[in-house]
Amino acid sequence: MFQKHSKEYLLDHLWILEKNLGNCIFEHAFKPAGKKIEFSLDVISSFLIAFSRFIDQIYSDKIKKIKFQNQKFFFKATEKHVFIVSTNNLKKINDSKIENFIIKIAEKFYRLSSQNERDQDNFSKVTDFQAFVDDIEELER
Repeated sequence: MFQKHSKEYLLDHLWILEKNLGNCIFEHAFKPAGKKIEFSLDVISSFLIAFSRFIDQIYSDKIKKIKFQNQKFFFKATEKHVFIVSTNNLKKINDSKIENFIIKIAEKFYRLSSQNERDQDNFSKVTDFQAFVDDIEELER
């Protein structure tokens, strides 16, 4: 699941979830998060969507960021999807830089998905987006 990378990436991890169903349709680890941790995409996506809905219903607000001691998670919700990225809190990266980067990721995603929707009826399989990793990594350059 994790790949070795020599480059220091802005992001540690990216998830793209279907907003209504909570299914993870894309997931990528840019670098190992310390120990190699095996986890279920269903468990993570269910937790993130449930937490997002909880905040939305209780506080009538949207989650923008969750900060832990060593990690930050940024959320960007669109009409159909939730884009979630994590980054190491120790990198001292300006939050607005991450927020702008998520917007660029979403724009790339929707360009790619609109092209692929013309070619197939159902565009919600994780494997459909594997070439998307190269696009995201190119954005960081």
